[in-house]
Amino acid sequence: MEHTGSCYMLHETNTQKQKADVMCAAVEGAVTEMESPGEYIVVNEVLQGFSDEAWVGLQKVKLSDNFTWSNAGTQPDAEMWKADEPNLTGTCARLVRYFDTSSSATGVVDLGLLQLADHPCTNQYRPFCEKPASPAVSHSEKLSTLPEKLCPVSSQVTSGVLECAQLCARQLSSCYVYSYRQASRACTFHRLSSNCVKNSSEPGVAHYRITRDCT
Repeated sequence: MEHTGSCYMLHETNTQKQKADVMCAAVEGAVTEMESPGEYIVVNEVLQGFSDEAWVGLQKVKLSDNFTWSNAGTQPDAEMWKADEPNLTGTCARLVRYFDTSSSATGVVDLGLLQLADHPCTNQYRPFCEKPASPAVSHSEKLSTLPEKLCPVSSQVTSGVLECAQLCARQLSSCYVYSYRQASRACTFHRLSSNCVKNSSEPGVAHYRITRDCT
């Protein structure tokens, strides 16, 4: 599965965190790190319907109560953590689906949101791997429905929609979706953010998402 320049893969086998690191390295990747709110939204989109638990690349800092992404060295946004987490029951972290049991007649409401929770590294969960997508652009997909939480980042005039696609492909970290207005030749980059509201299509504006090869 490819999103925002990264390929994601969820292994079927439960294993300890150390073995999860090895399994992700074997596919030339690493255990997934959600370094921005936008990527957190993407991961929830990728794992929609996933009800199990999966390792991510987050570990507790020695002599501290803080957790940081193993490669990036930064802390996750607070909104990514499950309520009352981290509770320091372990030094590794996994994604777990959040269920609300406080206001349902049946006792359980699936909020459809995966959140972080810490646990011992010796527990066994499914490795969730991430690696860079192939630099070659596979195709540009025209969107009929816009993703939620989509924010405009920047806009510029281009010679046409092809140039707009090429510019977006070079900057996938800030261009999750690009839009093109034919009348003004305006090329606009959009990113995902939890602070954005649901977008609606505008007349005369087409939205596209770059899809790269995952091998």
